[in-house]
Amino acid sequence: MPDNSIDQIVAELEAIRDAVQARRLAQERDRAERDLPIKDLPYQPGASSERVASQAAAARSRVLDDWRETAADAAMGGENVFLHRPPGTITPPPPDWTEAEFLSKFTELLASRRSEGDLVVRVDHRDAEQVVAEGVFKSQFETGDSNGAYDPSLRATVEHANMSVPIEVGDHIRPIYGTVESSKEEANAAQSYGDVEFHLKPEVAQRSTMVFGDSLGSAYTGTADDAPVPIPMTGPVTDDQLMAALDTRGTRAYVETAMYGQPLDQRGLDYREIQVHGGLTISAVDHAVIGETNQPLWRDQEIATTLEGAGLRVEGLRPPVAASIDPEDIVRDSR
Repeated sequence: MPDNSIDQIVAELEAIRDAVQARRLAQERDRAERDLPIKDLPYQPGASSERVASQAAAARSRVLDDWRETAADAAMGGENVFLHRPPGTITPPPPDWTEAEFLSKFTELLASRRSEGDLVVRVDHRDAEQVVAEGVFKSQFETGDSNGAYDPSLRATVEHANMSVPIEVGDHIRPIYGTVESSKEEANAAQSYGDVEFHLKPEVAQRSTMVFGDSLGSAYTGTADDAPVPIPMTGPVTDDQLMAALDTRGTRAYVETAMYGQPLDQRGLDYREIQVHGGLTISAVDHAVIGETNQPLWRDQEIATTLEGAGLRVEGLRPPVAASIDPEDIVRDSR
């Protein structure tokens, strides 16, 4: 083999080595720039007092309308005809509350649900492998796609108006979105975002905000002024902040829960969205759950092995077929 061919091979191998080292350094630098505490962020999550007051007033008006309609249903005999409700559902007589008493009960409900449950980030199987490989979670601004609404322009506008995220902030600093889940109904509502669940460590709540519903809200068809305003998951909040965090498209179930202890709508309460600020790495994950999937069993087991290789505890995996079963027994039994 000519010497120049050997030199070329050596040069190509060195180039590959350098590329691998550069990628590793970039990933380490990427991870080091995430999991930032609130105090180190280039912004403080939150909206102006005027924005909070405006959204709270809109939500309060919608909630009171739903309260009056629910009471009217009961006064007219109680049989409702709303979509998603079991046929013949009867609206019970409403509690004898004043408007102020009802609003007090309603904000108590919101306060109790602010941080009740696990903080969960969901991804599909392919993205789960990438999270493990890179050690970080990425928003749609970095990945160029989304299992929810992919609209970086609208998302940036809403983040700026309702969370004070600068329009030009680095993509790796933008919030990472997830849900708060405390019931099977809430898990089902969030399943479209992915069937691999990363359950975050409780301390992540200290740098997270949340809304009751979807943070884009009616901004899909309106403006950022039609979206709920996220509130901190920890620390004190006002009644106005609680109200402002409510997605006004889904208030009826919350109204009924405040009145009767449960929603009359069989879909249950809407899911709750979280926004994790300061980036998110796999080191912030407590454990993973592989939910009900359309993937073959071997694929679920492959993902579980990848997650366990990253040091994560994995739950929810379907049990493998017993290795002790002899294929010949299956053939004989089928004769």
